[in-house]
Amino acid sequence: MYRFRPIGLAVDYSQDIEINYNVLVDVVERDTIEANWSYVDRKGGYAICAVYASMASCSNITVNYNIAAGITMAGFWAMAQDCDEDNDSFYGNVAHSIAGTNEGGYGVIYSSTGSAQQTGTCYSGSYFSAYKCAKLGALSHDGRSTRVDFHHMTMMDNGEGFGMVCGVIDEQEGVLYETHFYDNKVYGELSQITDCPVDGSYCVPLQKNGIMLNGCSMSNRGPICTQSSCYPWHKLHGGGVGNQISILERNEFKNFGAASALGLGQYAISLSSF
Repeated sequence: MYRFRPIGLAVDYSQDIEINYNVLVDVVERDTIEANWSYVDRKGGYAICAVYASMASCSNITVNYNIAAGITMAGFWAMAQDCDEDNDSFYGNVAHSIAGTNEGGYGVIYSSTGSAQQTGTCYSGSYFSAYKCAKLGALSHDGRSTRVDFHHMTMMDNGEGFGMVCGVIDEQEGVLYETHFYDNKVYGELSQITDCPVDGSYCVPLQKNGIMLNGCSMSNRGPICTQSSCYPWHKLHGGGVGNQISILERNEFKNFGAASALGLGQYAISLSSF
């Protein structure tokens, strides 16, 4: 599937859908829309129950072994899993070369579903790969959670690595808010090939990061937002949560030299308030 705008494939208010083994390429932005300066068009690759924020009405949707390449804003807008569930609904997908205006460039943006959405417990993203994304290869910023897990991911050569915001709607006294990164493989630049084609067009020289440690915030992001104040998607736009912790276990970091091919910085772990 190729040459769409501004969204490649969308599913909303649906049940019993399988989207497996597809390649989606070249989803670009609309250049004919006229709107207020603060409006941001809905855009991205695979938008799973995200265009109209219909995740509460979606069930039994499988998105496995798909590729998103050359996409504006986000390769995938996806539904996360509850932490105690097997990941068989969003598995083995790959995003690369993701950028776009309004600070676009995310491999996948997760939103919580199931019991995590209802009770504010734990949700996770896993078994996903992303490379050459201008922002984060994988991100969550959802306001219905006390814990977020990212595990068994492969992140390569992304501008801001990957990370999550543990969004909190109402901070509870005595509750520990947690972000966990474990069993991930994280790479810096894999070669001396720059992020510029031979003719110099679409050149995006980037500082390269592995993991962005950002923690929990009194802020919330649902699925796709049409207000410029939402972007870039990983910005907190809210006060920090006091009782929180980030845990990293069994992650592998490779190819993080002193500088990138273009002489910019490379950091395996970046401490950021976003």
